[in-house]
Amino acid sequence: MIEASPSTTQAILVGIEKYSGFNDLNGPANDVYHFCQWLRDKNVPAGNISVFISPLDSNAGIVEKITNLTDSQPLEATKNRVSKALGEETKGKQANLFIVFWTGHGLITPKGDRRLIYADATLDDLKNLNLTAQLNTMQTAAYKNMPQQLLIFDTCANSQQFDFILADEKPQTPYVRLPGQKQMVMFAANPGEYAINKGDEQTGLFTRELMKELKSSNETEFWLPDMEVVMRNIQHNFIKLRKDGKTQQTPCFQLYQDWSGNKKERFSEIESTKEKEIYRNPQLPRKLTIQELSQLRDLFLECNSIRDPQTRKDIILNMRKEIANNIIMEGSSNKVILSMIKTSLSYSGGLAELLEVTDMLYENASGEIQNLRNTVFQMFPEELAN
Repeated sequence: MIEASPSTTQAILVGIEKYSGFNDLNGPANDVYHFCQWLRDKNVPAGNISVFISPLDSNAGIVEKITNLTDSQPLEATKNRVSKALGEETKGKQANLFIVFWTGHGLITPKGDRRLIYADATLDDLKNLNLTAQLNTMQTAAYKNMPQQLLIFDTCANSQQFDFILADEKPQTPYVRLPGQKQMVMFAANPGEYAINKGDEQTGLFTRELMKELKSSNETEFWLPDMEVVMRNIQHNFIKLRKDGKTQQTPCFQLYQDWSGNKKERFSEIESTKEKEIYRNPQLPRKLTIQELSQLRDLFLECNSIRDPQTRKDIILNMRKEIANNIIMEGSSNKVILSMIKTSLSYSGGLAELLEVTDMLYENASGEIQNLRNTVFQMFPEELAN
C-alpha cells in the first residue's frame, strides 16, 4: 500500500496533442485535465502539480481550465521544459509519492527501449525521452527524495524503423538500484502494440478505463486506491474489449518493488485457471534437432495465419508477455517463425500455448493446425499431454 498523504505528493502531468512533425491527437490534453481534476479532488495541493500540455488549437480552452485547477498556467510540452522538470527540478523536491502521467505519441526501438515523443520533435530532430533509461535512473539514489513512484503512460509501444539514428535522451550509464525504492509503472500497451486514442471522445482508451477505476475505487487510509487492484481491473476490462473486437492493445504494469517492499518484475495479462494449468509443468522440452526445427517451421508455414505477417504478429502478441517480448517480430518469415518456435520452447508449455493461440484465434481446427499439432505431439508428447 502506498504510504503518502496528498500534501506529500508531487505530480508531473504531460499531454501532447499538437506535434511539429507527427500526426496530431485529439484527447491527451483533455485526459491531463481530468487526471489533474482527480488529484485536486483528492486534495493534492495545486502547487505540487506541474502540467505540460500542447493542445490542439480547437482545445485551447483546456489551458484555462487547468490554470484554474493549479493556480498556474501549464507550460508547453517541449523537450527542454519537460526534461528539466523530470530531472533537476524533481531532484530538488521532496515527496513521499511521485506521480507521472504522460499521454501522447510513443514507440519502441528495435533494442526494446520505450521512447516518448516531445511536442517539438520533427523527423529531422526526433526529440524524445528514453523512458527505459529514465525509469532505471529513477530507481537509483539520484531520486532518493522520491521513494515511492507511480508512473502512468498512455502511449503507443509499436515498433518503428527509422533510416536515421534514434538519439538517446541521455547516455546509457551503469546504475545501482537503491534498496527501498518503490516504483510501479503502468503502460497502456505492451511492446509492439498501438494504444488507441478515441478522438471522438477526446480520450485515450486506457485513460478512459483508468479514470473509471480511480473514481469508483474505494479509498485507503493513504487516500490512493490499491493501484495493483486498479490495474488488474483495467486488464480484465481490456480482455472483454478485446473479445468484443474493440481493441487489440493489452495494458500491462511492472514493479521494481511493490508498496510492501517485495521485489517484483512484470505482471502480464490476467490468466484464467485453465490457462494457468497449461504452464504448471516446470520441465522444459528437450532441444530440437536441426531436422525437427526445419520440419516444424515448414508445417507452421502451411498455416495461412502464420504466413500472413499481420495475423502472425497478432498471434505473438496474444501469448504470455514474457514469451511475446522475446520473439523477433520483424524480418523474413523464416526468421520470425524460427524465433517463435525456439522462444516458445524456452518456456514451460510455450509450444503448446503457441499452437492453442494460433488455433483459437485464426486456424479454427484447420487441417494444417491439426497436422502441426500431431507432429508436435510425436516430438514432445509431454508438451500436449494436458
